[in-house]
Amino acid sequence: MTGPSLVLGALVLALGGCSAPPPEEGSSADEHSPAARRSPGKARATASSPTDRFTTAPPQPVAAPTLRLRSAKAAVLEPVRARPATCAQPPGRADDFRVAGKAPAWEGLALDKDDAHAEPIGVEASADGTIWTVHDSSGRGFKPGYLRRWDGSAWRTFDIPAVPFSGPFAPHSNPHTVQDVAVGPDGRVRVFGSPPYAHKSSGPALFVHTLDKERWRSEVFPLTATASPVAMDAHGPWVRYGERALRWTGSVWRSYRFPAARSGVPSYSTPETGSMFQGPNGEMWGVTGSRDDGNGRRVGLLRWEGTGWREIGLPRMGDPGRGVLPAGERLVETSLKVNDMAVLGADDVWVVGAAAMLAETGEDEVVDFRPVALHWDGVAWSCHWGLGPAAKGGNERFNHIESDGAGGMWLVNDTEELWHLSGGRWTRGRLPGFDGCVGSSVNVTDLVLRPGTREVYALGTHHCGRVDRPALWRTR
Repeated sequence: MTGPSLVLGALVLALGGCSAPPPEEGSSADEHSPAARRSPGKARATASSPTDRFTTAPPQPVAAPTLRLRSAKAAVLEPVRARPATCAQPPGRADDFRVAGKAPAWEGLALDKDDAHAEPIGVEASADGTIWTVHDSSGRGFKPGYLRRWDGSAWRTFDIPAVPFSGPFAPHSNPHTVQDVAVGPDGRVRVFGSPPYAHKSSGPALFVHTLDKERWRSEVFPLTATASPVAMDAHGPWVRYGERALRWTGSVWRSYRFPAARSGVPSYSTPETGSMFQGPNGEMWGVTGSRDDGNGRRVGLLRWEGTGWREIGLPRMGDPGRGVLPAGERLVETSLKVNDMAVLGADDVWVVGAAAMLAETGEDEVVDFRPVALHWDGVAWSCHWGLGPAAKGGNERFNHIESDGAGGMWLVNDTEELWHLSGGRWTRGRLPGFDGCVGSSVNVTDLVLRPGTREVYALGTHHCGRVDRPALWRTR
């Protein structure tokens, strides 16, 4: 699923060098203006790692036309109530993830020879087997980062253009970093970004760089920047920015309101990996929240039904049962932490993360986590619990989930173990190291299924000694 982090403050902007105001969201245009069809230049592609000097001055903003959005009113659909309303927590030693063997093996496909490409932050797979990844360049000054293409045998690297805005941006941030990559139905690869301003701004909030026949085209969405960072996520033809969901129809971007949770459940935080999720037949789901109105944050699910979003109720997390919390802790409240979601089919949806239990220990407060996976069969939810923190001897969460292409799924927990569910049976394993490194470890950034196959790819970082390098793995 998409990669890391949801409240991605690296994405909100100010328009520089545009003399005319952007069109209103209600403007109608099925095609871009001639300026929108011009390419600012050819992408620089390299077969090996580029020279990566630390830059202290920002690159000049690229010239970028403003896209036209066609405002669309989504129908208000009746929500589906959660069944059951609450997931009761079993005793701390109850474990629904009992391992019945070793998971199918993975193979290491590629390990960078240096760390020039920095932190991997997102991965997408095309049906033809091409893998696309985006890499952060934080810590390297004002470099915009990289888009990389894996063709099955080698990487090709494309320098991403600079942000099409002039700021001023928030200090200690790299506004040029893109935050997500999506492969649309037209096969074009798009990377999205929205860096933070230094202060409240009325400038536009979202940009897109499209790679089309190895040439970049940069464009600006006429959305006004918010006063604070908001969620941004892209999947297939959809991109979400805060309270707007934009859909590419093949000729025009349509803008819909992305509604807040009306019947959501108490939430510990926003998802860490994404908020838009696509199923094998184009089904689109979203994770939505609501602002803290004094009663705490809430989280809910939305399903796109062609004319509008329908909220699918989530069950609340029950309070901990016997032996769940460590001795000496007194429960304050329990909430749900949603980290990822997988749509295996129209009536086969998984939500993973943890039950977050705020507790008091004398004068201090702590948060304990118990892993949970929620499955929706189109009618009701079933709740699957891991060991409680007292029995486990520590906290555990599920961070990533992806379909295995055969009716099962892969999970990754926060110790980077990979869990596989197939035929109702759980197995477990780890990603292999590279180059015979003794004591190596990995961090998984994201998982992605190649459409129409059983090939699952893992993008992450391989740690060997003091050296951290981006790496790519695949199921065998």
